[in-house]
Amino acid sequence: MASRFLRSVCASILTTAMNRVVVQEASESFQVEHTESLNMKPELIIKAMQTVISKQDEGSEQRIAGALAALNEAKDAPTASMGKLRAIEAALQRCEQERQTALSARAPAE
Repeated sequence: MASRFLRSVCASILTTAMNRVVVQEASESFQVEHTESLNMKPELIIKAMQTVISKQDEGSEQRIAGALAALNEAKDAPTASMGKLRAIEAALQRCEQERQTALSARAPAE
């Protein structure tokens, strides 16, 4: 479960990094081809780039939150199992004590 979480986080980080590189390369290519129009409206391009990056970050945050929730769930499962095992062990001890009590009560009667 933890390895799946790590793979998910690594894939998310890698995807975000790759998307940023693609956006940066596209921006550089666009700047080379349209230098004059970029000089006229740089704030429009900057705003578009910020929007793309913020949407990528939001998606990454959601994937990371999901992965953390899965990790916490995976951590809680062994804790719950240990609680069940302790309850079973306590029940077994009670049964053994009752058995010993029954045997000791039966011994004088024989």
